[in-house]
Amino acid sequence: MSYTKVKEAARVLDGDTRIVSLEPSNLEDIVDNIRLVGKIAGRTAQAEKLTAQLSERMEKVKEKTRTVPRRARVAFLEWLRPPWIGGHWIPQMIDYAGGIDNIGTLGKPSRKVEWKEIVEYEPEIMILSPCGYDVKQVLAEVHTLSAYPNWDDIPAFRTSNIYAVNASAYFSRPGPRIVDGLELLAHVTHPELFRGNPLSDSVRRVSPGLIKA
Repeated sequence: MSYTKVKEAARVLDGDTRIVSLEPSNLEDIVDNIRLVGKIAGRTAQAEKLTAQLSERMEKVKEKTRTVPRRARVAFLEWLRPPWIGGHWIPQMIDYAGGIDNIGTLGKPSRKVEWKEIVEYEPEIMILSPCGYDVKQVLAEVHTLSAYPNWDDIPAFRTSNIYAVNASAYFSRPGPRIVDGLELLAHVTHPELFRGNPLSDSVRRVSPGLIKA
């Protein structure tokens, strides 16, 4: 919801309504926003405890992936038809998780792309994360990808490294669970470093047969 719409709605409310605009563009902004909300709500101690825990978990992921010998090219799709590539904090999540995102732009909005651009990027891992969808909803839409050509030219397709994730819970919304999403992404990108994924119900490997019969 836009800031302008919120201001318009606030005019009809009784009392002195304070409006705080939260527009994070990266993971650190999200943590800072949680701290700010805690302060405004009179829950500073609780917010400081939570944000310290979130920052510590982020650092643990970064530490594990800092010296990985090789980083895979990752394509994070926030919509399937037409294809949209994740922006805002998504490229940073991929970087922290030990991957490379040379198709999304950190701090910028998600963007619509031509399918040809994805094919030419040759992603080694593809994350299907339509905004607002859970895993079951993503899997129900996977068949729409069959309309795209040149799947055999995409390494992620050839190696079955395409994953459906719970976008609604762990990627689309800038709240505490975004760090859960980071840990999930790290597990997918480097399973040899991140074993025993606690969010196993929130990610599914997509069989190539579901895409290309």
